[in-house]
Amino acid sequence: MNRDIKAANSLMQSIRQMVRHLKGWIADLKEKKAALLEALQESKEPTLPELLGKYLDLRREERTGWTSKGQLTGSVADFNKVMEAIRYLREKELSTVQSLDAYLDTVSGQAVSIRAEMKPKEQRMKEINTLLSHIANFEAHKPVHVEYAAIRFKKPREQFAAAHRDELDAIMPLSVISRCI
Repeated sequence: MNRDIKAANSLMQSIRQMVRHLKGWIADLKEKKAALLEALQESKEPTLPELLGKYLDLRREERTGWTSKGQLTGSVADFNKVMEAIRYLREKELSTVQSLDAYLDTVSGQAVSIRAEMKPKEQRMKEINTLLSHIANFEAHKPVHVEYAAIRFKKPREQFAAAHRDELDAIMPLSVISRCI
């Protein structure tokens, strides 16, 4: 019986020692798991709302020397801007920087194609504006031109032309306008 008790005690002591080692091993695993989770959390890409929250914190720190009313006004303005941004991000279903970057790339591509479509129209608008200014010049200086055309003799006509050179030069002939249209 003493031999059995001695063997049981020895077995119990080895089991206790194994349990202590297992507890130490489990504690080490927990520490390593916590360190890995912390590293994973740090390496995880922040979401856009988190970044906007950090932006609000930075703005709040910038206003530390302001009056309380100024701090409150600035905080409210910043909060409204951030809420508008979050509303837009939710509407477009954007939550990460990568998704925002991809969205901006598509919008940029669309903007480039729209700009390419607009260039010929802008050129045509410029031509029309030039024609309108020529028509306005013609209308403004038409009485001078009519008076010039009514003069039949060469010498008085040249004198009138010299006296009214700017007005006569400003008039663009209708034939040129009709060619441009």
